[in-house]
Amino acid sequence: MGNVKQIIAISVVVLLLLSISVCAAHMRETGANIKKSDISFKTQDGVTIHGTYGRPAHGIKTRLSAVLLIHQYDSNRSEWDAFFNYLVQEGFAVLSYDVRGHGHSDKVEDMEALLTAPDKAPQDLYAAIRWLKGREEVSPQRIAVIGASMGGNLACLVSGLQDKPIKTAVVISAKTSSVKSLSVKAENFKMSSVFYIAGAKDEERALYARELADMTAAPVDIKIYENSSAHGVQLINENPDLNGLILSWLKKTL
Repeated sequence: MGNVKQIIAISVVVLLLLSISVCAAHMRETGANIKKSDISFKTQDGVTIHGTYGRPAHGIKTRLSAVLLIHQYDSNRSEWDAFFNYLVQEGFAVLSYDVRGHGHSDKVEDMEALLTAPDKAPQDLYAAIRWLKGREEVSPQRIAVIGASMGGNLACLVSGLQDKPIKTAVVISAKTSSVKSLSVKAENFKMSSVFYIAGAKDEERALYARELADMTAAPVDIKIYENSSAHGVQLINENPDLNGLILSWLKKTL
């Protein structure tokens, strides 16, 4: 009887070891080479912004290109989680953050002002760029911004500043009038190096994408999903080819 119990115990241990080995292999295959941390930083007007920073955990031999992800209105940085991991697995440093009034960042009284006020949400983006440029593993000359809806409007803004602090942008479901309001105080505003994306059935977003593309200096590209009403990050979730298109744009322009 004692031998039977010993055999059973040994079998259980062997099965556990095999299970651990299989899980470890699965983690490696599905992106275990990701190092993530929750971070926070202050804007120039004293607002605390919370975010998530990720980079490859191993194999960093040169300074990394970096991508900033900005969510849409009434959402938070978690909407980017899947795409965040995809970018890190492709070798980028990535920062997503909660715009003030959203997620874990400081609350604000006037939420709607974030959509158009040039001295509110843009302050969060400028602070995020400064934080990224302070990372020793990040190349400060190779930073991209990807934004959805409200985040897309902010990406347009920063792509057109006279002293442009980023290299390129990807803009999803943006709105022309909001971009104009956000940039009203910017001198010599001229957008450049932007990839615009929209769904043709998402209200007027395809029209706005074409308007904004016409206002943008080369390099510029546009992708309209003719049968889609998806908005913001939902466009990425519903169109698997978009991951590759965005990656190709980043590799070409960073």
